[in-house]
Amino acid sequence: NTDLFPQQAELAGQWNALYAYPHIEYSGFHNAMEAIARQFGDSLPVIRGDGGPYWEDGIGSDARFAALERQNESRAPTAEKLATISTIVNPHLAINRDELNSMWANMVLMDEHTWTSWNSVSDPASDEAVQQLRVKDSRATTAATLRENLLRSSMASLADSVKAGVHSIIVFNALNWKRDGEVTMDLDRGWEIADPASGHTVPFVTLEEGPNYREVEFRATQVPAVGYKVYAVRPTITSPPALQTTTATTLETPYYRVMLDPSTGSIRSLYDKQLGRELVNAASPWRFGQYLYVSGGDQEPNSILQYRAVSPKPVLQVHPAEHGRLISEERTPWGWRILMESSTENTPAIHTELRLFNNEKKIELIEDVDKKPELKKEAVYFAFPFAMSHPRFLYEIQNGVVDPEKD
Repeated sequence: NTDLFPQQAELAGQWNALYAYPHIEYSGFHNAMEAIARQFGDSLPVIRGDGGPYWEDGIGSDARFAALERQNESRAPTAEKLATISTIVNPHLAINRDELNSMWANMVLMDEHTWTSWNSVSDPASDEAVQQLRVKDSRATTAATLRENLLRSSMASLADSVKAGVHSIIVFNALNWKRDGEVTMDLDRGWEIADPASGHTVPFVTLEEGPNYREVEFRATQVPAVGYKVYAVRPTITSPPALQTTTATTLETPYYRVMLDPSTGSIRSLYDKQLGRELVNAASPWRFGQYLYVSGGDQEPNSILQYRAVSPKPVLQVHPAEHGRLISEERTPWGWRILMESSTENTPAIHTELRLFNNEKKIELIEDVDKKPELKKEAVYFAFPFAMSHPRFLYEIQNGVVDPEKD
């Protein structure tokens, strides 16, 4: 955490010009480890397992803005892609490079590992800690504002080049494969969505309503890769079908039979009809998708706080979601949409939205957590106890994909 001194970069050259031995050269991490492995071979001890991430407390304690930055990382490439395409479609336009560069610079500064000042743990309310965190968080919010500006201006420029006419909705797909997906938008009361090609009404679900509008969700289908599809809005000519609801705790799609556990806001059973087998481990103490709040990491001494072999393991308390209830179950044009609510220690509300699809072998869990501020060490997990005899999974890091059992 110091400034870069040119003298450091010049050291190897100056040394080698003066001394014949040892020869000094700068090395990347891979090359250094490769040289060590070549020298020591099989005599190097092998340790397998997950040692846990390093210095994760900062980003974990700033979860709201960390989540915003994850959105930036997903949407920023789309913003740059659409900005580039808009200049290809209309050569009179130019990319706002200052805005684009500023977006990426703010994302890099947000991703940098340092969160707040040296005293942020001991004195989190100090002006030094508060002001440094405010600057850190501004990197995520500034990047989000810039990406939205780029997205909106680029899509507006592209829409001007599409001969769609008034009362049109243009759905863009920035990915490089044809896809279906849900689209959320505001729709005036008394209007509906239609497919211009067939003239058929496109079914939608109303999420929220105001005096003059509805926030609706519809499913756009077969949107071309790095392309768009046009829908129309028109005065309502067909009455929407009555919304089908239920209070059953067992629901079925062509692919799954799902048994809910409203008391924990999670899933009790998930039966795969194609495989003919249960996917949830019934012997697990936790349900599938259950929220777990963990405390007790502050009780000294323990191996979390002191990196010593003699330190005892911490006595952690797991507080699972409970006191849950089923809020609603609605059949949408593409499947079931279930809402549940639960709570636990330091977490007044866990809102769980479960989506089951008719035409895709897919289940979505969308979690909205309302958690109280807490200065003690804490952790939050969602449990997924799959019933597997030989489980294997991969996870992605900055420059590769890891199999934790082997790598």
